[in-house]
Amino acid sequence: MINELNKYDTVIGPIADDRMNEAMQRFSDYTLSDEGLNACLQYVKYGEQYVAKTKFICSKIEVLAERAIKDDELDSVRRYSYEKRMEGRDIVSKMTIEYRNRGQYLDEILKSQRHLEMKRRHSGR
Repeated sequence: MINELNKYDTVIGPIADDRMNEAMQRFSDYTLSDEGLNACLQYVKYGEQYVAKTKFICSKIEVLAERAIKDDELDSVRRYSYEKRMEGRDIVSKMTIEYRNRGQYLDEILKSQRHLEMKRRHSGR
């Protein structure tokens, strides 16, 4: 997937946050199922992010406005960020419990994929 993205000047995708790191870690640790991970991913609704990857595309970006951030705005952003992190942990915990017996865990998915790969090799495909 990463190699596929290398051919593009710009990549657009959903904005991720700490809760997605937590969800991915739990999925990797076999404590969150694929359906639980998907539910966590669906919960994030911060919008889209754009990544300008090449000098060419960066040269096309135009800054329309800029201003200094006031202290009270910075404090507000810090509070908001902290609240979102706490909310994220709660959501991941909730989805871990809610999807405990639904979906597959990473080790099950990997085992299934290995089994399919072995089947393909033995069938000559």
